[in-house]
Amino acid sequence: MTTTTKKDRRGAILRASIAAVAVLGIGGAITTAAWTDQVTFAGNVQTAKFDLRGAVQGGAWHDGRIDLGDAFRNLQPGEVTKTIALKNNSTVRAYLDDTILEVDPALNGAITHSVAGLPESLAPDGYVKVDVTFHVAEYLPTDTAGSLNLTFPASSAPQAP
Repeated sequence: MTTTTKKDRRGAILRASIAAVAVLGIGGAITTAAWTDQVTFAGNVQTAKFDLRGAVQGGAWHDGRIDLGDAFRNLQPGEVTKTIALKNNSTVRAYLDDTILEVDPALNGAITHSVAGLPESLAPDGYVKVDVTFHVAEYLPTDTAGSLNLTFPASSAPQAP
């Protein structure tokens, strides 16, 4: 058996203590060097309002289907022009597309239309007056009845060319 002196034991304890401090010190440095941080952006969200309105010759603004009244009673060959107003009651720009005319088959394709003054778009709360001319062909038989719908499509994004 080996005899160890007090001095040797103290040296061994001192070396072990230094080794432990070195390991803990390096481990602690590695652990504390892994800092993290973050930033968060927050805000309120509200979607845009999109609402196209129409009026006929100074009438009230309406959404959806608008009655043209007696404008097409007693039609004769030639042209009938109506002033239509469009209002962008939206919070975003309204991009207008080509108008769509749907004519009752009973009218045998005898009514067509043209639009003057229709812009490509309307700013929010913007409005425009356009003249819509309905062309009635000579071959439309007398005492013929039917219906027609004129639609002004719009969207919140420009149409692809």
